[in-house]
Order: sequence, then structure tokens, then C-alpha cells
Amino acid sequence: FCVSQLSLEAQAGNQSDCQELSINPDIVSACVKGSQGQVSLDIKQGLPPYRVSWEDGSTATTRKLPAGNYSVEVTDALGCEGSVVVNVPAHVAMQANVQVNHTSKQGKLNGSIEVFVSGGAPPYRYTWVSSQQGVMHAAIEGVNRVRKIPAGKYQILIFDVSGCYLELNTEVR
Repeated sequence: FCVSQLSLEAQAGNQSDCQELSINPDIVSACVKGSQGQVSLDIKQGLPPYRVSWEDGSTATTRKLPAGNYSVEVTDALGCEGSVVVNVPAHVAMQANVQVNHTSKQGKLNGSIEVFVSGGAPPYRYTWVSSQQGVMHAAIEGVNRVRKIPAGKYQILIFDVSGCYLELNTEVR
């Protein structure tokens, strides 16, 4: 045991014996202008525990930050160091236009809804929920257009790759 301690102390003083730290930031942009995104650091290699030091003095491995560039340094138990610059992107809000084609008669299955999305961070994921006779249920997932649908109220949830979402409500008559 004592030999291991001496070996660790000897390595701490010699940076050439250090293993390069791998610092991988997982970044989620802010969904709404002016809000904060989130950064989580995934640190590998080196010897834990790790000491994290952001430019503002924070020592957290996960934090909420507004859009911008931030530098962070990490030191392992041996004194080996690594650093990375993290870019929290400004998120462009999603916007959507909805095109509704109403049914020709009550009870017919010939309505359709198509959604055109811009902004956010593509690709987009769609979840459609319909209300038939007062019961809400999922109609279909994954597409921006539904066809051959009955009259009713529809809710469309649109998620971008960052996990931000936009909720729309429309009606087919």
C-alpha cells in the first residue's frame, strides 16, 4: 500500500507521466430565447476524483448556462490537467404553419392536416393526439402529415433534436 502511495505522489509531480484527460461535454441548448441551456461533463481517463474549474469559479460537472462560450479545466487525482471550451448554442425558436383540409361530410375519413416547421434543431419528431368523443388518444407518431382522418380536435407536439418542443392545436371540421 505504501509503495502505491509513493508511486502516485511521484506521478503527480511529473506531468509527462500523465494520461490525457478526455472531457466530453453533453450540451443541450436553451429552448426559449433568454433561457439557459445545460452542460454535463463526461470525464474519462486519468484518475478520479476529478476537480472541475470553470472560468467563473464554479466546480460543478453539470450546470445551466446561457448561450455563449465557456472554458473549463479538469484536474485528476494525480494533478494531470485537461481543458475544453464549451459552446452553448443560442436556440432558434420553432415556428409552424398548419394546413388543414376539412372533411366533405361529418363521419367521412377524408380530412388531412400537414405541418410545416422551421427553426429549432432538425430533425423533428411529431406526436399527434386526437379527441374523438371526448377521449384523447395517440393517433400517429413520426410524420408531419396525417390523411384520411375524421373531423375532430387534434393536438400536435413537435420535438426537435435538442428536446425542445412546440405544441399546436387545430380542428378538422
